Amino acid sequence: LKDLDVSNNKIGPRGARMLFLNPSITTLNLRKNKLGKEGALLFQGNVTIKTLNVAENDIGDEGVLGFSNCSIKDLDLSFNNISEIGAVLL
Repeated sequence: LKDLDVSNNKIGPRGARMLFLNPSITTLNLRKNKLGKEGALLFQGNVTIKTLNVAENDIGDEGVLGFSNCSIKDLDLSFNNISEIGAVLL
């Protein structure tokens, strides 16, 4: 399994954590899953996911820190209440 779309399922941070147990996933769509800051921070240091959609998850400015030091090449953060501060943190 390389590509997985679980958008609109409200899996939250706990469900997202379980997906990281599968190291073969390289494309992941988690749009509208209530990840919040906690779920976003799970991505920090990830080396397998290359394409990630986490739009509409209320990640906020602090949550963008989860996308530092990871291998993601294509990232959708739309509609996450990220301000200029969060943009700088990216």
